[in-house]
Amino acid sequence: MTKQSMKYVFILIIAGILFYRFAERPQLFYDFFGFMWRLFRPFFIGILLAVLVNPIVKWLGEYFKFPRALSILCTYLLGLIFIVVCCLLVVPSFIVGISDLFLKTSTYLNSIEEENWLYQFMQNTPYIEEIIFYVQENIHNITKNMIALLNSLSTSLFTSVMGLASEVFNWFFGITISIYLIID
Repeated sequence: MTKQSMKYVFILIIAGILFYRFAERPQLFYDFFGFMWRLFRPFFIGILLAVLVNPIVKWLGEYFKFPRALSILCTYLLGLIFIVVCCLLVVPSFIVGISDLFLKTSTYLNSIEEENWLYQFMQNTPYIEEIIFYVQENIHNITKNMIALLNSLSTSLFTSVMGLASEVFNWFFGITISIYLIID
């Protein structure tokens, strides 16, 4: 057996062992590639941004005769301005819609009249008094469960905030990497 064929046999044995391990425990495969994705995500973001931004940078350099660094700065500033304008247009209308919903909730609840389908449904439901009595009797348990729900929501909110911070971190490094890729 030659040295070259020994190398191929060794690579084949290692590949077979790895395939066996992954086939035996596929969760290892998913965990490994999930870890690699999280590790290299800023680089993927940077490469994607560099590919998307580079034509704009070249156009600014050729059309306006900007230096490369100024073209990069202008491109990212235009992108940031675009994102801010989109947020300024979308977020206020979203907040107005949510606040209107909360302000009009009491009006909606007070407008249950006889011609309203909800009022008629409540009148036609035979056990509505028992349901109301049950809710009044178990209000302590209901509030205790609501507090537990709010605690789990606060945990979810914390997790979401940490995820958002991680995304901001990834995008910051992705932008930094894309700038370095575009400069060269």
